[in-house]
Amino acid sequence: MLDNIGTAKIGGTPPGALQRRLPAALLAGILSTCIQPVMAQPAGVPPPNPQNVNAAGVGMRLSDHPKLLAPLPPPPPGSEAPSPDPRNLQGVYIVEAGPGGGVGPFGGPPPPYTPKGQQFKQRQMEMMAKGTPLGGTSARCRPMEAIGIGADLFPAEIVQSKDKVVVLIEEGRGRWVIRLDRDHPKQLTPSYWGDSVGHWDGNTLVVDTIGFNGKHDFQSTKSHVVSRLRKLGDGHTIELQTTTEDPEFYTRPVVQKKVGTWHPELSLLEFQCEENLEGAREGLIIE
Repeated sequence: MLDNIGTAKIGGTPPGALQRRLPAALLAGILSTCIQPVMAQPAGVPPPNPQNVNAAGVGMRLSDHPKLLAPLPPPPPGSEAPSPDPRNLQGVYIVEAGPGGGVGPFGGPPPPYTPKGQQFKQRQMEMMAKGTPLGGTSARCRPMEAIGIGADLFPAEIVQSKDKVVVLIEEGRGRWVIRLDRDHPKQLTPSYWGDSVGHWDGNTLVVDTIGFNGKHDFQSTKSHVVSRLRKLGDGHTIELQTTTEDPEFYTRPVVQKKVGTWHPELSLLEFQCEENLEGAREGLIIE
């Protein structure tokens, strides 16, 4: 798995040029909570060494292996600059791992689960402890959640027009389509990504999403997500705050905040889960 995700080349770069690196904070969490119980150390990768620092003296290095280095450096000098227009969100962004709020194993308090949510979470933990974790939608090669601005290793690209903002997420081929200044359709067919409509509140894009099919973990057809997307400072960072209401899984709204950094030198790569579907499922329980 590390061989596949650790060597993804930036689109168009020659051999030896910048590679995407698995952020140390994310890798530490994965190794301690997910990977160690269910898979062996990849051949040729030395054991983690939390005391090491990468060659540039920045961040923590968990291994001497070149694929397990610190987060991406900032864009090189002379790179394309973001638009000064606060309502122009276009660009490619990376969300670095680590603390800073949000829901999940790498930041923020645990969500306020209902009894149903607690039961599902407990079963997840029990199966992981047995070494046979439950496979989610991604393990079945189904659409992954698309409300986001990229992830640690997988960037997102925002493109927009006067009536639409589209966030293309590399991982899982996600596409978050936000139609501006309109209402949800009266006849809405539930889907993995739901239906998103947005409007500008000052320089913040406010997005309302409903119509989920309930096939993602901790999500029912009653899920309602309100997102607030805005540039910060000089436009080199972008913030996404989501508030999720789902009475089947949470006793109160759950707030998550992520910040992405501008990386114009990156390009989205193809993401093809079908190419090694059986390998990706190894050790998982698929229901």
